[in-house]
Amino acid sequence: MKLIITNPDALFDKTSNDFFPNIIETLLYFKSLKEDYRVVAISNHAQSLSIMPNGIETLNLSGNKALRRSPKLIEYISSKLNINFEDIIVLGSKEDDMILAANARILLLTADYARNNNPADRIYTGGYGIGILSVERLKYFFDHYLNIDEPWFFSHSVDESFTLYGLTNAMTGQMKDSNEIEICEHLRNHLKDGFDKGKSPFRIYSLLSIYRIFKEIKDINYWAYYPSSDGKPNDALSSIKDILRRSFGSRTVHDLLVRHKVSVKRNRLTPDVRSLDGCNSQFDSIHLNPYYNGKIKGKNFCIIDDFSTHGTSSETVRHLLKHAGANRVIFITLGKFKYTYKLYDYTLEGDVYSPNYTYIKNGNYTEVRGTINNKNSEEILKSLKDALL
Repeated sequence: MKLIITNPDALFDKTSNDFFPNIIETLLYFKSLKEDYRVVAISNHAQSLSIMPNGIETLNLSGNKALRRSPKLIEYISSKLNINFEDIIVLGSKEDDMILAANARILLLTADYARNNNPADRIYTGGYGIGILSVERLKYFFDHYLNIDEPWFFSHSVDESFTLYGLTNAMTGQMKDSNEIEICEHLRNHLKDGFDKGKSPFRIYSLLSIYRIFKEIKDINYWAYYPSSDGKPNDALSSIKDILRRSFGSRTVHDLLVRHKVSVKRNRLTPDVRSLDGCNSQFDSIHLNPYYNGKIKGKNFCIIDDFSTHGTSSETVRHLLKHAGANRVIFITLGKFKYTYKLYDYTLEGDVYSPNYTYIKNGNYTEVRGTINNKNSEEILKSLKDALL
């Protein structure tokens, strides 16, 4: 079952005094995809709900105004509509919708086509949710992204407090489908070289995949991305991180990881040198942001990276945050090379919030094989083929 919660301002154009063209037909199309799909408009105003056409259910909150911005609202809605809130999608056009989605950690589609109804509202000015620029794009979303159910190619639980997910298979040399190869090469060009073609579909796919993963992890306190070897900002990763940060209710904007000096690009090292180096070159050039000193102990983190081969970046993060007392870390890489993960044992000493800490590598490494999801390729092709090829 899936349920779309929306509000009249995402459906009715106050300028034309009519429904947005094709919006009702598009929502009814969503309902037609499966027998148990539903669309419910919610509002505090009975008059606004009275104009909803057949096929759009309504839920009047006028007797429960105190709930509108309360974390308990989603529990009330779930109870009234008899649905698990993990299966709810919010199509929003107001700050209240953004707060509802953030409180419940559920997917927010921001109705950018309805922006003129509330142009100064924080849902728009703050860049919350996945932007839906037109009603046509909403239908495209239903056709291509709605059923991303197993959104990762690789996963490995290093221990009870650290898990790595690789969203896509980056090993194009082993692929047989030319369309999948082309899509993955597009992704690499976008993340590594700033190539803009397909930027929006990639980000939507990545965001949705992360939302699906976070059905099982609802209490991330801080979001971050892994800095590039040259220390320059990565706009693609930064954009994804910021949307997630805002959507899940985290206000902290400070970068967690500081690249204080340029590091050698690891893809330029031979496999043997790279394996033996382990995290050394990363520890030599990265420390935690002093802003987080005193804020990490007992907290949960999500770190986003572009690509992972052996897992050196995630191992660097694992040791730094473990040393600082983090409770739980999820490391998400958008592309994964290799089916294996190299586990390193390090001892860190000193101030990890400055470049002055020291590290000792204990032995070499242990190589483990992660869990592979072979259905991932089908989901990528279904979601991105029409948008990119």
